[in-house]
Amino acid sequence: MLHDLQRQMAQAVLQGTCERPLEVAGVDPAARLSVHRVTVQDSLRQTLAAAYPCLESVLGERNFGVLARAFIQAHPPRQAVLAAYGAELAAYLESYRHTADKPALADLARLEWACLQTAFATDAEVLDLPALQALAPEDLLQSGLPLHPATRLLRLGHDVDRYKSGDVSWTGVAAGERHLAVLRKDSEVAVCTLNQGEAALFSALADGLDLETATQAAHTRQPEFDLQSFLVKFLPLGAFTFPAGS
Repeated sequence: MLHDLQRQMAQAVLQGTCERPLEVAGVDPAARLSVHRVTVQDSLRQTLAAAYPCLESVLGERNFGVLARAFIQAHPPRQAVLAAYGAELAAYLESYRHTADKPALADLARLEWACLQTAFATDAEVLDLPALQALAPEDLLQSGLPLHPATRLLRLGHDVDRYKSGDVSWTGVAAGERHLAVLRKDSEVAVCTLNQGEAALFSALADGLDLETATQAAHTRQPEFDLQSFLVKFLPLGAFTFPAGS
């Protein structure tokens, strides 16, 4: 009975509906639930705003609030961890009637969520240049180069990273394939634009391929790709951790 009451209350608070009226002795459900509903939904809206500050800036506070209320009803929290709430927002923007024809907004949401996940990802020992140089070259080529748990890879259809970094206004965001790596170094999150070779190498390594095979994939996409330049660029940014057994 308690479980049923809790489920009905959650439905009433999060979605404003209930299978049947709540009946609790000495309590006026309609009056008291409205207070809980406002408090809970405002807390979830603030959680979404904290996760997606650039999206709120583009939409404006009022429109973002309307979006947040609709999203909360469609996707109520499934676990008691607010930091994990909002993962489905990018996909929701693609079907939400007010934003379905604005795919750049979904790309912006994907980038912001990736940055958030990078910031709070599990820590691991970072593979730096001196550590890499200590590995036998033949062993390195035949092993994988694991991505650090904080590393995120994105393939987007708009250069929303330029808006997030302040390089362009929202009206200056352009369509076009965009490969990004979101990295964390010394608690700082960095968003790096990848060329075709870099994107191919990152993708192959993420799939668990050995470094030699991954490098061949990068050369196929970009014949002038240089592995040494890639490592010098991304190892200091904390992109990788140590290969198994090293």
